[in-house]
Amino acid sequence: LWMGSVEGNLNYVSLDNPSGIFAVQDNDSEAAKKMDIINKIIFDDVNESLWLLATSGLFIYDLKESKLMEYEERLTLCMGACIDSSSRLWVSHANGLKMIDLVSMKTRDYPGVPSSQVLLPDDKGMWAGTFSNGLIRIEMDSEGNMALKKYDKNDGLVDNRIRGMLRDGYHLWITTENGLSVFDTDDATFEN
Repeated sequence: LWMGSVEGNLNYVSLDNPSGIFAVQDNDSEAAKKMDIINKIIFDDVNESLWLLATSGLFIYDLKESKLMEYEERLTLCMGACIDSSSRLWVSHANGLKMIDLVSMKTRDYPGVPSSQVLLPDDKGMWAGTFSNGLIRIEMDSEGNMALKKYDKNDGLVDNRIRGMLRDGYHLWITTENGLSVFDTDDATFEN
């Protein structure tokens, strides 16, 4: 069980023997000194790595080498992330959304997407729960161009500051700063 701390440390608990918390071997590296609050950890089974989203940037922990590295490009306020069915890592950061193909490691930037706490992929695109812009539906065409559809308080969302989401069939359960909303993705209506 992997845990990221508010001090920027990466720790784990062995599920075979959960009697203690262990620090990774590379917690005192140069990359570790740059890492602050760890907001999210994403397991990458393509590269056998952990992607660590921190307020100070994006970091990678190589599980085979037990090595912590800072991502080559400087990103800040990394919060929401997901890996879609095409093995693409999506990272929300201060300047938009970054896509990293985990097989080729090619990237693409989408600067028009507001910072998001949570990203949920599906067959046709992705849902983004933003900090102050409500719920955003992201769909892409075959060229990789994005179309955004925004749902907010004016559409019935209880609050535009989304903290978490869970998909349940065609419903999205959305936790906000001001209560719980459920969004029916078929008819685009909210119940609070």
